[in-house]
Amino acid sequence: MRGWKRDDPAPARVKPLPVGLIHYTFSQLMDDGSARCQSLAWLCYVAFYFLMRPGEYCDSGEAAHPFRWCDVTLRIGDRILDTVHCTASSLRANDFATLTFTTQKSGVRGEIVGHGASGALHACPCRALAELILLLRQHDAPYDAPLASYREQPGGPLLQLTSPAFTAALRGAARLHGAEFGLEPSDVTASCFRTTGAMALFCGGVDSSRIRLLGRWQSWTMLRYLHLQARQSTRGMSERMLRGGNIQLLAPAQVPDANPEPPDVPPAVVPNPQEDFEQD
Repeated sequence: MRGWKRDDPAPARVKPLPVGLIHYTFSQLMDDGSARCQSLAWLCYVAFYFLMRPGEYCDSGEAAHPFRWCDVTLRIGDRILDTVHCTASSLRANDFATLTFTTQKSGVRGEIVGHGASGALHACPCRALAELILLLRQHDAPYDAPLASYREQPGGPLLQLTSPAFTAALRGAARLHGAEFGLEPSDVTASCFRTTGAMALFCGGVDSSRIRLLGRWQSWTMLRYLHLQARQSTRGMSERMLRGGNIQLLAPAQVPDANPEPPDVPPAVVPNPQEDFEQD
């Protein structure tokens, strides 16, 4: 058993979150009303839609390279919006949002990844990025400020959200609503957004190549982010297997032998007069 565990250790995999738990987290944070909680709330949707690691959407340590205001481009149709000067209503009306990679781990410098509007009022990548930019403008943040920046009070220092802040917010929602989804608070961390986005795409029927493109995976490492224990990921498979398993094997073709052996013939019965005499 010790040798087997060394050869095939149990993988430490992050569980995906049901998107309903992200909605609960968003609502609780927005009810607080503070600038910090509003930034947390909108960034939850950005991290989910763009399949982000913690270091891409907040301060998670020395290796963090979070996206900045200047990395965001918003469009209405073919028109690119001036995110510094255009009106709030124009920003909120954008229908396509992109992020440009600079020093992020999972992207090529200069690569651009985008999302169209989801159609939801709040759970939308375009709306979430617009609201984050409006918060940065409200806080007089510089154009190169990380999206996770906020000020607790006007004129105060520009602070950055950290990954423990997201973990705490998500676990707060899990304590209240996790039982609905079969989750414990300990199952939830700030690293969940990447696997959550990948599972949402997989269960939504998006093909693996497009999942790899959006998640910036250059190999099939993506498969470690997908979980077959999610009910939607295997829905209908048992019925398909039952139908497809009703197979009929073809019998092997009978090829005549070039040198057939003579058939077995029972030996001829030779009458014995002595036996007939004894019977009489």
